[in-house]
Amino acid sequence: MGTSVEEQIRELKDRLARAAHERDEYRKLYELASIELERLRRHIYGQKAEHVDPAQTQLAFDAIVQLLAGAGAQPQAGATRPPEAGDGAAPDGTSGASGGGDKGRQVRPHGRQKLPEHLPVERIELLPPEARDERATALIRIGEEVSETLEWRPASFVRLQIVRPKFAVKVEPEQGVTIADIPDSPIPRCLAGPGLLAHVLVSKYADHLPLHRLEKMFERWGLHLSRSTLCGWVAACADKLAPLVGAMANDALTRVSLFLLPVVRGNVAAATSRRRSRTQARCAVHQNSS
Repeated sequence: MGTSVEEQIRELKDRLARAAHERDEYRKLYELASIELERLRRHIYGQKAEHVDPAQTQLAFDAIVQLLAGAGAQPQAGATRPPEAGDGAAPDGTSGASGGGDKGRQVRPHGRQKLPEHLPVERIELLPPEARDERATALIRIGEEVSETLEWRPASFVRLQIVRPKFAVKVEPEQGVTIADIPDSPIPRCLAGPGLLAHVLVSKYADHLPLHRLEKMFERWGLHLSRSTLCGWVAACADKLAPLVGAMANDALTRVSLFLLPVVRGNVAAATSRRRSRTQARCAVHQNSS
């Protein structure tokens, strides 16, 4: 009777030890799965800089599957299967599928980029000292070596003079003076020509350069144009372009499709208010034009 009780106690202790061992193993697997799950979440929902390589995630989950299989079967130590040719694994442990995908990828050539042919060419010829003195008569030119570099020539202001000669009839001076008509200008009696006005508008609205930065840039180029002058040019150009802007607004309001911008969560109220004000302004423009 006593021996049976001792055997039962011993068996229960063995079961308890095996249960504790399995609990520790499954706890390790749970922690590993949690880590890989968090990494997978960063890969899907995280920023671009936090993305994880899908191959690394697949390898990690393969390790979890192997550990789960080992926890149930408990294979013998050292019983490892060498990689076979059909498994798609290379001898160095890399996957053969990734290597197959690289074959179809186009490889970009390295080295210096070829300069475009439409760029103007400035030629600078450097002669050795022997070819610049009296010894040059004993030399004969047999070839040359040409090296190209990409250089920058800054824009410059130009004083554009429009000359209109005056003519009069020799025999009949009473007929008056004949002179060509002055060409049209976007802004009457403006110091700036069409090219400079276009440069100011493109710099401000396309390149997002404020007028005070344009003022400093022009000073570096040797001409002082005050910010108030630039602002007056922009306002005058806006008045000239008002009919074009109105036509664009009418065209946008008559369109069937509606384009919406993504709104960041937390700024929905502010974005709705701005969108409502823009809609009211467009409606007002449409009513005034009609």
